[in-house]
Amino acid sequence: MPEKDGSRAATRRPRRLTYLLAALSRAMRREMRDGLEEIGVDARDWTTLAFLAERPYSSNAELSRRIGVTPQAVHTVILRLERRQLIERHPDPNHGRIARFTLTRYGRATLDRCDAVADEVEKRALTDLGAVRRRALVSDVVTALRRLEHPDADAAATDARRRQAAQPGSSPDAER
Repeated sequence: MPEKDGSRAATRRPRRLTYLLAALSRAMRREMRDGLEEIGVDARDWTTLAFLAERPYSSNAELSRRIGVTPQAVHTVILRLERRQLIERHPDPNHGRIARFTLTRYGRATLDRCDAVADEVEKRALTDLGAVRRRALVSDVVTALRRLEHPDADAAATDARRRQAAQPGSSPDAER
């Protein structure tokens, strides 16, 4: 807010990591858009293909949660990917109304092309970081995601570390 004399206050608020990560994500998606369009997919398609590569036989509901869209929206993505023969539908052996999805060979090849686009964008974005700092950044982001997406697992790991540290003869620096 401007001071009485009309100038801005001398102190600025620190930039928030949440804002910076969101801005980086938007900028990277903008950069990727053209490359993905050349392949014939969009960001949701790419995210769906990547998730299915990691977790084959995922359901519509699992894909919806992972992509962060409604089940109806992911249904549209699924239909588009099926029409292009990038994914296949399989019946769930335990539940007749649930479908499971996997990548086709063509879907895997398309995902590889999408990943090449992402590699190029990441390389441009992080060109000033060395390989060690890039790996550390990725590791730190994965850790933060895991803590937010699976807080119970993180709490269990923290409890296990505390129990181990409390054992006679163990030191907190032993793991490092």
